[in-house]
Amino acid sequence: MQFAFLNELPQSLKVQLAVIMHNEIMKKVYFFRKKPAYFIAFIGPLLKPLRVEEGAFIYKENDPIDQIYFLTKGQAIYVTYVPKSE
Repeated sequence: MQFAFLNELPQSLKVQLAVIMHNEIMKKVYFFRKKPAYFIAFIGPLLKPLRVEEGAFIYKENDPIDQIYFLTKGQAIYVTYVPKSE
């Protein structure tokens, strides 16, 4: 593991360090503003950056929804297909 040394630190120092390490992404995502340090320390290491090209789909119909995405730049839309009634 990349940050295995964190397990050896006292809990309070571990939390402070995690907040510092993930500070930039926490400033970019509105959801994380004003969250407690322990929340940031727990969630921060779980976040992974993802670049989605314009016009690409994040989810398609019937895809399992087992992840959550936070936008830091750009926009997303929700599209549904409604068949025409005959």
